[in-house]
Amino acid sequence: RLSPRKRSPPRRAWLRRGAMSGLARPPPRPPPLLWRRRPALSRRLVSAARRTAATTSTSSSSAAATTATTTASSSSSAAGPSQLHRQMLRLVELTQPTARQAKERELAAWWTAKAVREAAPGATVHIFGSTATGCQLPGSDLDLVAIRAPSRRKKGVAPESAAELAPHSRAFEQLRKIQRRVRASGVADQRDPLVVIRAKVPLLRFSEKRSLLSVDLSWNATDGLRNSQAIRCAMEARPELRPLMLCVKALLRQRGLNTTVEGGIGSYLLFAMVLEHFEPRARLEAVRREAVRRAKAAQGAAAAADDEVAEVVELAVEAAGTEAAKAAEAAEAAEAAEISEVAGAVEAAEAADAAE
Repeated sequence: RLSPRKRSPPRRAWLRRGAMSGLARPPPRPPPLLWRRRPALSRRLVSAARRTAATTSTSSSSAAATTATTTASSSSSAAGPSQLHRQMLRLVELTQPTARQAKERELAAWWTAKAVREAAPGATVHIFGSTATGCQLPGSDLDLVAIRAPSRRKKGVAPESAAELAPHSRAFEQLRKIQRRVRASGVADQRDPLVVIRAKVPLLRFSEKRSLLSVDLSWNATDGLRNSQAIRCAMEARPELRPLMLCVKALLRQRGLNTTVEGGIGSYLLFAMVLEHFEPRARLEAVRREAVRRAKAAQGAAAAADDEVAEVVELAVEAAGTEAAKAAEAAEAAEAAEISEVAGAVEAAEAADAAE
């Protein structure tokens, strides 16, 4: 078990130390605890896990109780959903954001969008990621993207700076402007740094002052919006995707494997893995249907070929029969002519003998 976190001294102790050391003003308050700034799972999840562990340990105290529990669970699984199924659904219920948490996310997005519009007029801010798909856990980051159409320049006019030539550099410069505006407007928590991350997709990361939510803001990166739309469509077609994704996300967060930058599994990769878990059966069914269709087509083609062959054979037999009949008639005619010729010769010889 981890040792308890050392508490900071009260405010009066700070005042006494400042007065004794001759300081003009006491030092600032220490930052809040880590779980307040970036909370992991909710306390309800922790209490539910402890109750489940206590129930499991109590049920496994004796061999007879274990056998009875196994028999009851097998009978219940045969009659209805399994215990794992019920626990997963219960975990999904516990991870649902409350009305207050949803309102805090909306206000954080609204204040950030206001600062973005002041820094970059004409830009629109959209929500994507787990907040847009409904797969967020308590304390999940708020993913935002600012989109603004590029301004048209006349032909022959050079760009104002080299940053306009590369989209990556232009996005970085715009995020720096938004960073200065967010710091000046008081949207971000001053105790946390405002960082512009130079990555494949530049990000502005800060903590919103009122809700202490971690906000990730990108510039003109529309891939996240398309991915969120694809995830929503897949969840509408397969409702079983969301509970499994939430359970696996909770497990990855407990193990510290949910950060993509640190080699973990992100939300979209997890969605692809879960979808692949359900799709092979459908894919095999599609392959089976395609095989049956091709077999029927082959049988139809073979039957058509057999019909054609039978027709050709029938025509050949009919033609051969006609030719044979004609040959037999010709042979009979030749034989009749030969017989008549022989008969004429015999009659001529008899007539000659009678004359002699």
